[in-house]
Amino acid sequence: MKHGDAEGALFSICAALEETARRERLPKGRQGFKSFIANNIHIISGIGLGHPIAGLKIGYSHPDLPLSSDGSARFEDIVYHLIRCGLYHEAALPASVCLTENRIGSDNGMLLLPKTLVIGIIVAVVSSPGNVREKTDPSFYVTAIGENFFLNELWGQRAEVVRRVLNAAQKRDAANHLASGAEPTVVGDAAR
Repeated sequence: MKHGDAEGALFSICAALEETARRERLPKGRQGFKSFIANNIHIISGIGLGHPIAGLKIGYSHPDLPLSSDGSARFEDIVYHLIRCGLYHEAALPASVCLTENRIGSDNGMLLLPKTLVIGIIVAVVSSPGNVREKTDPSFYVTAIGENFFLNELWGQRAEVVRRVLNAAQKRDAANHLASGAEPTVVGDAAR
């Protein structure tokens, strides 16, 4: 994100996401957009939140959002209906959406989303196999999960990104486990 302009980056990445979904032969339009987000939520949340989360939902209600049976909204619905449609049809995010430094959830009718989720979406789009032939300025990179991700090294490299996200999560979990004072758990062949 140039100069921390998360909203501007979202506007640009939504268009790139739609083209990427087309390249992956996902359904056209709304369904393809949402499918791309859902299919890549482990990358988006792994990069954007530091934790790969399957089926990310947020307890938030908005007239434009379909809600799950538990009253929460799926992340792909939030990105499509509030972010993409807000930016494309109203030229701005809805007033009820706040891009934060590190908070996610809802508070007093406001949807709070960390700006780092934008980085997660960017990495998911860049690493799509449909974008393997793309290139950008070799100096462009994003920093997440304690690493610099040079974009030119990531084009079409989804498996590599997933590997790095999972590796970072394992390292963080191991460090947290040891910091808690708990005894290490041995698994696999070494446990015998």
